[in-house]
Amino acid sequence: TGAGPTGPAQPAPRLKLAAPQVEGSLSLVGARLDDLVLRDYHETIEPNSPLVRLLEPLSDPKPYYVQFGWSEGAGTHAMVPGNDTPWTASAPVLGPAQPVTLSWNNGDGLTFEIILSVDDHYMFTVEQRVKNATGAPVALFPWSRIRRDYTPETAGYYILHEGLIGVLHDRLQETTYSSARSTAAKHDGVAYETTGNGGWAGITDKYWLTALIPNQAEDTTVNFRAVKEPTGDAYQVDFIAHDPEQIAPGATGALTTRLFAGAKVVSLLDRYEREYHIPSFDKAVDFGWFYFLTKPMFLCLDWLYHLLGNFGVA
Repeated sequence: TGAGPTGPAQPAPRLKLAAPQVEGSLSLVGARLDDLVLRDYHETIEPNSPLVRLLEPLSDPKPYYVQFGWSEGAGTHAMVPGNDTPWTASAPVLGPAQPVTLSWNNGDGLTFEIILSVDDHYMFTVEQRVKNATGAPVALFPWSRIRRDYTPETAGYYILHEGLIGVLHDRLQETTYSSARSTAAKHDGVAYETTGNGGWAGITDKYWLTALIPNQAEDTTVNFRAVKEPTGDAYQVDFIAHDPEQIAPGATGALTTRLFAGAKVVSLLDRYEREYHIPSFDKAVDFGWFYFLTKPMFLCLDWLYHLLGNFGVA
């Protein structure tokens, strides 16, 4: 699932991203979303401090990105896109009401497409399509991954989880960076693995989240990984279809995944949970063991804050 070498670090053609709450770009070599800035948040309380940069390309000191791709199924011998694949964009800018299609033809009858769209906040919709113009069926496994090629600084609070996270089989799964490294060292790079339908998983910081939400009706296998790279430790959360997608001659196969990349605003997480039927998406925020008390308490404080304009008074 794309867990090997991550591709070139040299500059590549880019697709611009411009939306109300995020901006940045996507590398057209390897189709990596690897440049994402949060327009409403600064690194410090100083109004002139830099905006928070959530995702960074391979050429930067802290690579952190999202990627979508395919692996071959049994009996299929077809060239699939890789980390160095040059994609073509249907438009120069991705934004709300401005979806963009990335396409690549393998030269042997298969056309791969990644259709990207973004809303006014932090949710991306990604449709992976394959058009089969060959004379034989093909079997492919669509996959998606979040990759962080460094160990970030964490707050270090035992009551605050930062690291790999997900809700799978209706249960919250939290794995710290240190736990991921120690467990993965004993299991060929895999710190956690499960198969089933529904759920979501990603990587969380204190205030920010990058999470993949697969098609809730499809069976997928999710892995939390920690691997050693020449540049240091790297962490990955990936989903791959449990069964290969069978694409007949002349047919098109498609799979839709959603990606959240932004601030953990509770009201927004709740809205996405209702709108897209994402199980317990609000648990991306660490409300602790007493969630049933602490979340209502937070909602009350937040309501008072908006009413009074001062969180201390609330």
